[in-house]
Amino acid sequence: MRACSFKIDYGRGMRRLPLLLALLMLLPAPTARGATAQEAIAMLNAQREANGIPGGITENADWSQGCANHLEYLRRNPDEWNSGPHDEQPGHDGFTDSGQSAARSSVLSPNGGFSQAGGNPWESAPIHLMQLLAPALSVTGYADSPGACISTFRGYQRPGPDPPVVYTYPGNGSAIYPEMTAFESPFTPGEHVGIPSGTATGPYLYVLIHGAGNTDGRLTAATLTGPDGAVEVRMVDNKTSTDKGNLGQYLPSGGIVIPVKPLKTGSSYSATASFTTDGGAALEHSWNFTTSGPAPTPGGGGTGTDTSAAACKKAKLNLQSAQATLKRAKARYKRRHTPARRRAVTRAKKRVRSATQRVHSRCS
Repeated sequence: MRACSFKIDYGRGMRRLPLLLALLMLLPAPTARGATAQEAIAMLNAQREANGIPGGITENADWSQGCANHLEYLRRNPDEWNSGPHDEQPGHDGFTDSGQSAARSSVLSPNGGFSQAGGNPWESAPIHLMQLLAPALSVTGYADSPGACISTFRGYQRPGPDPPVVYTYPGNGSAIYPEMTAFESPFTPGEHVGIPSGTATGPYLYVLIHGAGNTDGRLTAATLTGPDGAVEVRMVDNKTSTDKGNLGQYLPSGGIVIPVKPLKTGSSYSATASFTTDGGAALEHSWNFTTSGPAPTPGGGGTGTDTSAAACKKAKLNLQSAQATLKRAKARYKRRHTPARRRAVTRAKKRVRSATQRVHSRCS
């Protein structure tokens, strides 16, 4: 999908707003009844607060109605999920001014929205998730079923402190999954630092800056240390722009530290990050987190016998096959949105989840 953007003033200066569409990995199937705006915002607040990020986000009912209007517009014009989901064309069936405003200022997903079973539907879409975790977000609007829409940049109205402060996801003392496969459009952050789309990595580590005025800037250094010592990481931030496109314009203030390979299950990690804002503030931050799942067997590998080594290898091959099937299913759905292709994506997601669980149980 071609990336494009609008310049809109939402109270924090002119900002180029990304037009993003999440075609996500490992999403739950849509439920019969979507979450209400109040339920979805409560789940987002809980996720943020559990990681030490300010919650208290409130609903703007007009923005929620705008999101609902835009999802209805996309239902009436399904081809625009592919050609331009972050806008509405005057004269097209279902066009509304409020829907157009929502389209230009929200993250979108053609799949299900927030749910108690599946949590945040943008968890595997790092650009989208970072916008939702931004400390400045204090007001939003939400609608789902079918699809999902939640406002981001125009809701960055929380006053920032001086000097700026650093928040992270996962937060200090929190737990997170040991691996993920990022999937979103127009690109994933990893693609800007040599990590191909569809590659399993460790969980993306978000460094979120909140302060008065413009707190965009650059990650100048980052480290991650685990049970086996230093972990290879790569960094992106507000200044990242490559031949893939301008990633920085899509991110709220801060950056992302990406572990190149999946982390160990049930293990403790410590991270550090250094960030310099455009205003010259030099920020240093360190934090600890754990990964979910069973702890590795002492001595490394957790295999023990040739039989268990073979089982681990087979589980990994099955996971690779499941991920390839999901990638193909999503590509077909992206080309044309049909109920049959959507069901194929749902089946493929379930297969990936099961295969991932088998890898964790047989290779830890």
